[in-house]
Amino acid sequence: MDKKTEIKRNTQQRQLITECVQVLKHPTAEDVWQCVSKKLPNVNKTTIYRNLKRMVDEEELLSFVTGEGITHFDSTLDRHYHLYCKKCGGITDTHAELLDQLTKAVQDSEKFQIEEQNLILTGACPKCQNNDPK
Repeated sequence: MDKKTEIKRNTQQRQLITECVQVLKHPTAEDVWQCVSKKLPNVNKTTIYRNLKRMVDEEELLSFVTGEGITHFDSTLDRHYHLYCKKCGGITDTHAELLDQLTKAVQDSEKFQIEEQNLILTGACPKCQNNDPK
């Protein structure tokens, strides 16, 4: 088996990592490790971290960093953006068409080919807004 085939093989750990990222919605590497270790108690944390990096490199997962410098993982691969609540730490996806229009306008006006977008809108989610005594 050549190296490329070996890297691409679908191991039990990778399958569980994918499941955990989908179920947990935007987990950290630590969250993923805790989730996987419930089904594979002897799994090494380094194995999970290495597989997460490889899966991002192979574009099977996305990763992004919040304003607090914490890396999160996402199984939604189509172009979308994230809403990050500074109060509760919740992260949700948004497909904002206006942001796509802004990207096109920047490309057109600046003659700059945008290849990747990483946008996180930070604020307070509806739940935290409703619980915030003013």
